[in-house]
Order: sequence, then C-alpha cells, then structure tokens
Amino acid sequence: MTCQAGKKLYLHSLLTLAAMLGAANLRAQSCTYYVGAGGNNANKGKTIATAFLTLQAAHDYIKNNPAQASLGKRPITVCVESGDYYAADSAKGDGIQYPGSQADVLDISLAGGPNAVVTFTPDRGARVAIHQTGWQAIKILPSAKYVAVAGFIVQGQSWKISAAKESPTNGLYHTATHRYANGKPRPWAFYDGNCIAVFGKYNPGANGGLPTGVPNHIAISNNQIYACGGGGIAGIQADYLTIAGNTVGDCSWYSIYGTSGISLLDSTNSDADTNTGPPYKNLVAGNYLYGNAEYVAWTDANDGGKPEITDGEAIIIDTNLNSAGTQKPTFPNGPIPAYAGRTLVANNVIWGNGSSAVEIFESEHIDIESNSTYNNDLNPAEAGRGEVAVSYASDVNVANNVFYGATPVSGSVLETTDAQGVQRSGWVWFENNVYYAGPGVEVLAPSKIKGFHEGVGEQILDPGYVSTTAKGSPPRPNLRVSYSAVAANGCVNGGAICFAPSKDILGFPRSPPYASGAYATSSQ
Repeated sequence: MTCQAGKKLYLHSLLTLAAMLGAANLRAQSCTYYVGAGGNNANKGKTIATAFLTLQAAHDYIKNNPAQASLGKRPITVCVESGDYYAADSAKGDGIQYPGSQADVLDISLAGGPNAVVTFTPDRGARVAIHQTGWQAIKILPSAKYVAVAGFIVQGQSWKISAAKESPTNGLYHTATHRYANGKPRPWAFYDGNCIAVFGKYNPGANGGLPTGVPNHIAISNNQIYACGGGGIAGIQADYLTIAGNTVGDCSWYSIYGTSGISLLDSTNSDADTNTGPPYKNLVAGNYLYGNAEYVAWTDANDGGKPEITDGEAIIIDTNLNSAGTQKPTFPNGPIPAYAGRTLVANNVIWGNGSSAVEIFESEHIDIESNSTYNNDLNPAEAGRGEVAVSYASDVNVANNVFYGATPVSGSVLETTDAQGVQRSGWVWFENNVYYAGPGVEVLAPSKIKGFHEGVGEQILDPGYVSTTAKGSPPRPNLRVSYSAVAANGCVNGGAICFAPSKDILGFPRSPPYASGAYATSSQ
C-alpha cells in the first residue's frame, strides 16, 4: 500500500467520522416525550408532569401511535428523568436479580428515518441508571433502524456476584464459576445477560430483494456501561453501527457465551451497498474499555465440543465473513453473504482486559487507527493473543496505534475459498505503529508474522505513557505519549498524512507531526 492510498482513506475517514458522530449528536432537538420515576404509564408523556413511568411504556406509545408521534417523519427524543430503572419483574430489594426474571428494561423495535432518528437519552442534567437484571438491559430488535441510545449508566450485577465470594452462605459466586460442575450449564440471564445488545435476525430478500431482519443505523454513544455478566455492547447481524464515546468496564465475567466488552458479530448487509472501501458503515471510536474478561468457558467452543475460554476482548470484530468463512457458522435462515461494508476502530483507550485490546477474527475490510492500549491479555487462559490480534482476516489496515503489552501483536492471515469458490488471498498492512513489551522484552515485529506487511514508520520503543494508573470516575489512565520519537511518529512520511481521524479522543484536531495513539498531543 502506498502512502497516497493511505491519504485517500484518511480523507474519507474524516468525512465519515464527522457524519456518523454528527448523527449521534443526540440532544440537538428538544424532548418529545418524558419518562420519570413519578410518572404513570397511563399518561401520554408530553411533559415532565405527565411523564411515563417506564422507558418501555414510552417506546410502546410511539409504536402504537405512529401517526401522532410522526414516527419516521421527524426526530423523536425520549428524555428520561433521574432515577434507577429496572425491568418490571426484577427484585429491587438488594439489587440482585435472582433466578426467574427474564425481562429487559427496554426493547426497541422502532423504525425512524434518515432525518427522523428516535433517541432515548437522559434529560438535561439527569443521572439515569438502567439495571440489567434480565437478558439485556436494552435490546434493539431486528426491525429497528435510525435509533440512538445515549448518555445512560447501564449496570449489571457482576460486582455484587464477585463480592459474594467472601460470603460462606451466598453461593452466587461459586455457582457462577462452577457452571460446568454438573454437565453443560443451562442459559441463565442471572449470569449471561448483556448491557446493550443489537440483535438481528437475517432473512434473505424475496425474489432477490433486500434482506429483512437486519437492524441498521443504530448509534450507541456516551454511555457508562459496567458489570454485565455478558457483553457490554454487542451487535449481531446488524449494519451501520456507531459505538462512540462509551466507557465499558468489567463485563463478560460470567457468561457461557464467549462475550466481550464491545463486539460486532456476523455483521450483515442491510442494503445493496457492496463497497468494501470508505465511507465506513461501522464505527467503534472514542471508547474507554477496561476490566472486560471471560472467566467462564464458552459452552459452544470447538463446535460444541469441549468448552473453552475464547474471548473477553475489549473490542472484537467477529466473523463478518459469515457463511463464506472457514468456520462456516450455521444460520437458521440460510447462508448469510460475507459483509461488504468497511469498519473503523479508532481513538479508543484500552487497558487491563482479559484478552486482546482489539481482535479481528475471520473478518475483512477493517481499519484499526490511532488507538492506545496498555497491559491487556491478562487472563491466563488467553495469554499470547496480543494487544492486537488479527486472525484469519484480510484487507485489514493497522496504523498509528500504540500497543503496549506482553505480546503487542499476534495473528494470522486468511487464505480460504469462499462459498462461490473465489480464492481469498488475505493481507494485513501495518504502518506507523509503536510497540512495546516492557524493558528488555523482545517484540516480534509484524514483518515477522507470515502474511503481515510492515509499512513505513514502525517503531519498537517505550511510548512513555504519562500515567498507566486509572484515576477518577469513570476511571481513566493518562496514555498520552511523552517520548519525542513517539510524539513525532504520527503517520508522517514525506509530508503525506496516512490513516488517522481528523480529531483525537478528546476532540482536539490532529495536525502533523502528531503523536501516535488516541491522543493528538503528547505531554510535552
């Protein structure tokens, strides 16, 4: 790949990032409906005084009264007042959902429009905590499109389960970590539930038409997401996802489903756009991720054979080759074509997760740009995956990142034949990255990995992070670089700019020479 090609991709990155984050600017319009702890579901939610009691009631009113709500014709904002929101069948006494509850707090099936996004968000200045006590706190269903969820605290119960391990009379933790003691465990929302999940159900289009059941144009932004036993944010068989500005911590500890902090699984085309280059369809940007790890084996690992710990990544783009991949997963509604869209993973700060900071598995058409990682891949069952793991993948660009950990990079390149008999000869390109594994520890350069192509500007040296200790609430380490060799690395080669969004994780503009990683500026 030439630097000129990189510059072209970079310019598209700017336009796409601005457009998608603009779509996630979710408080540009006034509140249309209100939800509050003192509300009543018999109300119509037009004012705070006539608020709905639950988020689901507000959703269902819009769905059942589309003409009055102008659904799909104008922006609709559901504003939620301060308080704690639980599913209807949850136990509120100690905040722990005991066996029996299955309900979500909010199921979203609404279809907005390009200029008529349906947004769920706290009212100005409100602190809203949504508690995962069933299979999901918030579930976005196959019919949903042009929907946004922004600004909430979404919290599961893994912290409570973990704390219970010191109690001799409380079997919550023991049951969570010994789920295979009596054979294959049964699914249990108590341990397996996700914080926010986008669930598609692909159906091929009739007579060659567009498929149905693929949720699309979904924005999940600026949420604080913690302690769900399953995934933090999961997208399955979906298209056009923006996941931006979230904090995702301590998720995936107790699920039997091989979950991660942020995951895009089986991404699926919702339209006829088969362009594998920019603009991006999916964006995972500006997120902070820590403490996500898998401590219970995935029940369906090894094709349903021996359960194994396989995941617990901070971010994973998983199996978007779908039926064309080597795994050849079985889908109930027939083969799903390989995903044609491009995905950008950029400006994320990632530390202390169980497996890789970023993993690309059996997927293609992905750019990993300007991320900062530190000391991931901590779970002994997953050691060696690397800060970035690109496995059975192709058409992947990895540029302008800082990868600091015991194994900065690992993986392999996809070489397989798809369902149409077309040979996929994979490639992965690395450029302008910084790698470090600690004082005196040898780092395997990408050029030493078969199929990985190393471009210009690759450096193996200490980035001089300002502070790797996370402080504050929500917690943040200071992963700005301080060494001048890293600070000036920044995708500059002969004056051409390659692979970096125009702004960093804090919104500061990048201008060359800028620092590698998620921050445009160094500490100097």
